[in-house]
Amino acid sequence: MLKDIQLSQLDRRGKVLLGAFLIFLAGYRLLLSESGQLYWPDEFRYLHVMHLIDSLSKGEIVDGLLWVFERENQAGSRPAYSFLATIPVFIQGLAYLFTGLEPKDPVFYRIPAIVNVVISLGVAVLFYRIIFLILEEQSLALVGVFVYGLLANTNMYVRHLFPYDVALLLLMASLLVLLKHQVCSEQWRSQIMVAGFLAGVGATAYPGYYPFVLILLAALAVNHAGSWRPIPVFLASTIAVFILWEVIARLAGSSFIGASRGWLATPQHGSFNEGYRFFPLYLLDVEGVAGMALLALFAYFWVVAIKGGYGRTEIAIVAMATVGYLAYASIVVMFRHVVVYGRLLHMYLPFLVLAAMLVIKSLKVGWARQAVVSALLLASVVSFVPMAANAITIRFPRDIERGLASSFPGARICKMMPTEADNFGDASTECDLIIENVRHLYPLPPVFESQAPTGFVLTGVHKHPLQFVPYWFEGYDPNERTRLRSHPLVMRVYARTGLVPSKGLETE
Repeated sequence: MLKDIQLSQLDRRGKVLLGAFLIFLAGYRLLLSESGQLYWPDEFRYLHVMHLIDSLSKGEIVDGLLWVFERENQAGSRPAYSFLATIPVFIQGLAYLFTGLEPKDPVFYRIPAIVNVVISLGVAVLFYRIIFLILEEQSLALVGVFVYGLLANTNMYVRHLFPYDVALLLLMASLLVLLKHQVCSEQWRSQIMVAGFLAGVGATAYPGYYPFVLILLAALAVNHAGSWRPIPVFLASTIAVFILWEVIARLAGSSFIGASRGWLATPQHGSFNEGYRFFPLYLLDVEGVAGMALLALFAYFWVVAIKGGYGRTEIAIVAMATVGYLAYASIVVMFRHVVVYGRLLHMYLPFLVLAAMLVIKSLKVGWARQAVVSALLLASVVSFVPMAANAITIRFPRDIERGLASSFPGARICKMMPTEADNFGDASTECDLIIENVRHLYPLPPVFESQAPTGFVLTGVHKHPLQFVPYWFEGYDPNERTRLRSHPLVMRVYARTGLVPSKGLETE
């Protein structure tokens, strides 16, 4: 009886600690969500969902479906995201209806970012439960979710209108369902079908996470060892989702399968030569000492695994995640159709942290275990604090433009790029304000700074978002990252001489 009471108290303490950490993450991520929406070109696919809703409201079903399956850059390869994104679009519609909030107001696009915050917290909860199921230790589940929650990669996409966390939430939910039902029960078929459906929807929310299905199959195979029956049920329910999207796309004269193939054939940015080393390089440059610690623990995981130190479930999951990344990296290096981005690593980082927790559990000496846990927690905090401070203070081009429009009502604002030392030419005669580098920069300009045009003075200098190191790994090659490191990008504002703002301007 005493043991049961103590265990119950431990559960309550664990829930309190988990709740407190989730509240912290929510606060931090809400701060991030205050700005940054529609900075990356890929984010504009979210606007397709708004067109979808508008077309459907007019009864134009075919036109609405074309916004999902066909228009612009193989957006049709992620139909699940398009339909799931109707939820924040609906909330935006309610905000417009009851408060008059319009798309020109920056708060309008903060709404889907706040939804992203909620989704990301759901991923953290699922990850906690997955670790707890595998390791059967609440303390390690708490350590794991703490380390994972403080990673830069875990937090950086929340403020943007991307499908990455939606896809990860669904795929992690599928993994949890498979792990919870290791022994075939009378309801095993329905449980496997649910897991397969979640996997299908998750994979079609973002095609970059297709390899996650291999991880799910590995978990299914070992959890139901000795029975092959669950595998075809899982695959059938997953494939059924793909077939459903193809049928819906055909109604609009398009093809989901064709769009998915096109995703692999799309010209990519970055370097084909970084396939294998991209992940460790990312951990070192972006995640800092926490990344180095996780990399070292991952290497040690395989030393212990080779000696037979883990169970088949955990080995199968981590092994298939490793194989999935190596297979993708091999495609990058050998076939040169795609490259690795930081966003693709978003899917693998939970398993890197899981491997670290498995290493800690395998340590038999109490003081050694405590030392590794303390070092890893300290490394996470040391890496998180400066990265978080930098992330919160980023000002995006839309922030600069809104500030200028407010400070100089009615002024003519011209966007310029420094293609050479002095490239303003006659355009300056038509402008009251000239803004330089105030946009998403891809490719990088030949030079980062121009001379002030005649009749203009420099009135504002702001850090460009590309001073944020994690963004360097979203399609920029090693040479471009070297340039960004050696010559930090800034956004400059030039005002016509004598032009006086209605209120003060910020200068960094």
